[in-house]
Amino acid sequence: MSHICEIDRWENEGGPPPVPTPAHETRLARAYNALPNRIGALKRRHATLHSLIDEEGARASRCDMTLQQLKRERLLVKDEIANLANSLRAA
Repeated sequence: MSHICEIDRWENEGGPPPVPTPAHETRLARAYNALPNRIGALKRRHATLHSLIDEEGARASRCDMTLQQLKRERLLVKDEIANLANSLRAA
């Protein structure tokens, strides 16, 4: 039964809503505590992509399509870093 259905059931029966279980809170705490590690990994990936972009750009026979894909991926990683950092600040 989903959490929403349980709340509806409790409201219809006139009882209190269910209290989140400690296991649920533990999963949230683990996820929150893992954010700095994830951000660190993304920063390393961003730096790697930056190096790859520089290397590809310096090649005499560079592939513009590869360069564009690397830049796009680097931007996506940068956006994810920003989103996770905002999540940390908001919590």
